[in-house]
Amino acid sequence: MKNKKLMKWAGISSLLIIFAIATQWSMDDGTKPKLTHETSPAMANVDIPDNVKKAESKEEVMKFYESHTPGIAKAKSLEIATSPKQTYSIPEHEGKLYINNVWYTREVIFIYYSYDLSMLEASDSKEGSIKKLPVGIADVQMEALDGDIPTQSFGGHLNTVRPEHSIAYNGKLHTFTAIPPIRQKDAGNFQRRSGVPFDQTVLTSFHIEVNDDRYQTDASPINFTYDPKKVF
Repeated sequence: MKNKKLMKWAGISSLLIIFAIATQWSMDDGTKPKLTHETSPAMANVDIPDNVKKAESKEEVMKFYESHTPGIAKAKSLEIATSPKQTYSIPEHEGKLYINNVWYTREVIFIYYSYDLSMLEASDSKEGSIKKLPVGIADVQMEALDGDIPTQSFGGHLNTVRPEHSIAYNGKLHTFTAIPPIRQKDAGNFQRRSGVPFDQTVLTSFHIEVNDDRYQTDASPINFTYDPKKVF
């Protein structure tokens, strides 16, 4: 059992090496929350790059996630991974960004998201094989809603521009990114809250990179929860 745990966290640690995470904090700019709840119809006729995987079922998408972030399937079954189901409009684009699941672990927070395949249709990279996806989360910004965290942002972790980290299903491209544990005001020098319990709803917005241009979404509340007693 101990060896299995070590293997699981060794796999996650190797992912962290890929994510060159750069962290900075910024002052409150008065952003107000804006929620939208919209769904996108399947777009079976949308062309996607040849080297992006295609799934036929939700189970296949979960198997894909499990291969990259070992333990997410069990975390979902134990309700350790949460399902915010938040939808964000992307300025100047018709496509939407969907935050599907959040898995807050001891060392990293995985954010599993998807976006409409129409975003690929509108890009210059919809045919043939590509080295970089034209759409991805470039920066995550957070500010307190009902807790005591300082305004902060996490950037420089564009692992999601890699086609092998994405899979197409039901009219959306599914992928993930990662950020460090959320910092608290009394942590001192924004010390990382590794292994410290956390349960707060945080106003969260994103900078979305589309064809090398960046667009900021509105902020919406997302609950982030970590309980060391529920670690498996």
